[in-house]
Amino acid sequence: MIGSEGTLGVITEVTLRLQKIPEHSIVAMCSFPTVKDAADVAIAAMMSGIQ
Repeated sequence: MIGSEGTLGVITEVTLRLQKIPEHSIVAMCSFPTVKDAADVAIAAMMSGIQ
């Protein structure tokens, strides 16, 4: 299917995984002195399991 943009394939099976809606949702905005500092925090947050 590479190069055909999906026009030559037929979907025969689909698996759908649903997740519960979280009880709480929090949004935070942070500012960092450098892009590297921001990237370091983003990587640490992803590694900690925060979604």
